[in-house]
Amino acid sequence: MKIKNHAKIKKLTSKAKRTVVRTIINLPKPILRKIAGKPIVIDDQTLDVSVQVILKLFGSPPDQLASVASTRSQIDGQGPLLAQSNQKDIISDEFKLDVSDGESIRLRRYRHRNTIDKSQPALVFYHGGGYVAGSLESHDLLCQHLANNGNCTVIAVDYRLAPEHPFPTPVNDGLSAYLHVANNAAKFGADATRLAVSGDRAGGNLAAIVAQQTKDDTYPPKLQLL
Repeated sequence: MKIKNHAKIKKLTSKAKRTVVRTIINLPKPILRKIAGKPIVIDDQTLDVSVQVILKLFGSPPDQLASVASTRSQIDGQGPLLAQSNQKDIISDEFKLDVSDGESIRLRRYRHRNTIDKSQPALVFYHGGGYVAGSLESHDLLCQHLANNGNCTVIAVDYRLAPEHPFPTPVNDGLSAYLHVANNAAKFGADATRLAVSGDRAGGNLAAIVAQQTKDDTYPPKLQLL
């Protein structure tokens, strides 16, 4: 089974794309398999058929190696496709953190509008993307839901990416961000004794490294959500 007009699908608005994706992934598995084509199996692990369909519709052609810029654009666009809608009661603001080489990174804070003046447990979140892609934008809706459903403040870290900033820059940025939050918890409306780290894919790896590196600190993470 073929999906026609891929180019037109890619030009849809983000809201329209989410509608298309949700309609497609709710189809019966046999139909999804026909759309996706031959299963993708790597190291005896089979890619979820719904994910394979999404990649087929919105990713680069299988015979093309996407550029760094294109990959970043795709992930920023694909991130919200399976996420739920904006959380109207979650508000966000940003802070700047000075890091190495005279540069700075952004920290985006998410919290419920009814807890603005309260000290909350806080989750320091690191986005995925293979240390090359992903951003505050690609994981914005996810962080909104973590803040809403977790009853906590979420602080997303816009760590620097390769190839412009190779290893160990992302690790150093991730660690600096956590330490900054821990040592300035009141600034973020956070309780330093109730901090956690979280991330998906590369961000999960980064969260685990930060937890390992700070386990003997005054305010180590109480939880890893990987």
